[in-house]
Amino acid sequence: MYVAAGRAADILMARRTGDADEIAYTRLVRTVSVCMQGKCSEARAALKASQSPPGASAWVQTLFRHLTGDIDDVALLKGAATKEQETEAHMYVAMSLLAEQKTAEGIPHLKWVAERGSPAVAEYYVAVAHLTRIAKPSPAQ
Repeated sequence: MYVAAGRAADILMARRTGDADEIAYTRLVRTVSVCMQGKCSEARAALKASQSPPGASAWVQTLFRHLTGDIDDVALLKGAATKEQETEAHMYVAMSLLAEQKTAEGIPHLKWVAERGSPAVAEYYVAVAHLTRIAKPSPAQ
């Protein structure tokens, strides 16, 4: 699943279509996808090297700074000014924690999104899907 998301992001980045924020979000998706594959150092280094596209909004630049490790979870969450930004912030914090195998710490952020987040952003659906997946019992082996 994460490999496919990463490859899709690579294809979109190669095409370089869309505005600066759209290009930036594609890079963020790739970073999270690679990180969820256990390659966070590599993903963060690649994101830092690519930099935020010129013209990206202040919020997108904040997301970049979080995923490159320049700001922590608390700063990201405090910087969210709208319900959509809060939704994105909680999802990115959750995904970072899940990638670090800190599922118990990530679940409250996923629940926040499911209960209070805005369905106007894709991150809402990513968080809800991950929460559903985590809550689903593993099949007996």
